Amino acid sequence: MEFIEELVNGYNVFMGTARNGLFFGFPFIALGYWMKKKESFYNGKSVQVFLGGSIVLVIIEALGRYQAGGSEMLFSLFPASYFLFCALTQSKWGHDTHRIRKLSALLFFEHQWVNFIYSILKSMGIGFFCGGMTRRFMVVLCTSFLVGELVLLLSDKTGFRYLKKLY
Repeated sequence: MEFIEELVNGYNVFMGTARNGLFFGFPFIALGYWMKKKESFYNGKSVQVFLGGSIVLVIIEALGRYQAGGSEMLFSLFPASYFLFCALTQSKWGHDTHRIRKLSALLFFEHQWVNFIYSILKSMGIGFFCGGMTRRFMVVLCTSFLVGELVLLLSDKTGFRYLKKLY
C-alpha cells in the first residue's frame, strides 16, 4: 500500500493534477475520434436546441458542484462538446476543420502555461490579475486563443516554420 501511495504522490508532483490528458482528457479525445469515424451528425435547428440545452446543463451542474464544494470534471461537458462541434461544422467555419484541430491542440497545450503565468502575476500583486476565477478564466481563455492564432499565423512564415511542431 505504501508503494501505491508513493506512486500517486510522485505522479502528482510530476503532473500536478489528475485533470490532464491522461484522465480527464481521454474521454474527449475518444469523443473526437468517434465523431471523425461517424458519418452523419445532427443538423439544422435540432443542433442549436441541443447545444443550448447542453449548455444549460453545464451551467446547472457547475453551479450545483460549486455549491456542494466540488469543482472537478463536469459530465455535462460531453454532450455540450458534441453539439458544439456539430454546430461548428455546420457554421461558416465548418469548412476549416483542419485549422480548428490545430487551434484546439495549441489551446490544450498552452493554456496551462498561460494559467501558470497568470498565477505568477497574481502572486506579484499586479492589480488586474487579482480578480476572481471568472476574470482568470476569461484572461486565460482569451490569451490562449490569441497566442494560438499567432502561432498559426507565424508558422506559415518562412522564418517560423518550426512552430508547426507545436501542433
